Amino acid sequence: MNIPVFTLLAVFILIAVRHLGRVRLQIWQIMCAGALFVLMMNEISLADALGSINVDVMIFLFAMFVIGHALEESGYLSHLSYEYFKRAKSIGSLLAMVIVGAAFASCGVRKEQTPDRTTGIGSGTRFLRINQQQHQEVL
Repeated sequence: MNIPVFTLLAVFILIAVRHLGRVRLQIWQIMCAGALFVLMMNEISLADALGSINVDVMIFLFAMFVIGHALEESGYLSHLSYEYFKRAKSIGSLLAMVIVGAAFASCGVRKEQTPDRTTGIGSGTRFLRINQQQHQEVL
């Protein structure tokens, strides 16, 4: 099997699992290990790897992380989630709102903001006074 393809599959699987026994791996650790593996196997040169870094993208992502974290810490995202989900009158309408909201959010939101959406779902279930078992059925 091609080394880069094998590495890519291994990284995807490890990110999906993220637990190896008692060890909990972070996404950045898995990705760095994959990058180092490809570099050590001489599939890409260090100069080519460094040359492929796009500084503009790095600055943009850093700014998005900072803004997203600030919105989450301030409670503004929880407030928006509450305002959105309080219109749900039943579990079915809550599920429909989650699906529609996720569809719109997936147009511009990256995986890093996923905890914000799950917090919002929790807000909706608290507003409807849905117990934990019903909450798990919705998700």
